[in-house]
Amino acid sequence: VAKGAALTAVACVLILACAQFHPLVHLVEAKTVGSAGVRLAAFGGCAGVALRLMGADVVGKGLRQVVPLWLSAAIALPAGTVGWFLAVNFRAAAVGAAMAVLLPPLGFVQRMAYWHGVRHQIEFVDVWLYRVSHGFVLCVLLGEAAKLASRTLPTRPQGLPAQAACAAARGGILAAATTAILQVALPAAGASSLGPR
Repeated sequence: VAKGAALTAVACVLILACAQFHPLVHLVEAKTVGSAGVRLAAFGGCAGVALRLMGADVVGKGLRQVVPLWLSAAIALPAGTVGWFLAVNFRAAAVGAAMAVLLPPLGFVQRMAYWHGVRHQIEFVDVWLYRVSHGFVLCVLLGEAAKLASRTLPTRPQGLPAQAACAAARGGILAAATTAILQVALPAAGASSLGPR
């Protein structure tokens, strides 16, 4: 019981970190102003932990402790995406922190190149990667929600009216999921306007 509760708690923390990733990164950056080495250690450590937890499927195992049995299969892919999202974005943040540690001490030219060029390119890549991964997570969630809704419909309805109603319902679910992906997930991924915020 204690292990299950611990897995659930860790899963909730990871999901919260995924949902509030930008405020979390900004908090770490605010707390490590003038100390790029500490920032690198923080982001690098978070990336390594997220990668290990993703490999251990901690989010999936934690959620299975609290969701009904019939939902277990549906949460596998979204749970894996949470770990992937955190590992990818924390690693990108760690690369930016590493550049802040390595380039400025090399000399005046490298310091100017970092502050006036490299830093902005790193920020752009970080924003782009965050948007793409955020859009992918939303696509996964919407796809799984559509599959879950489709599974609630009868697999072999009896009679022509019931078959027509089920076909219409499946079409409506597919249309709703497609519309949500086009209007929510793709804009979140920066499909409409890509660039630094």
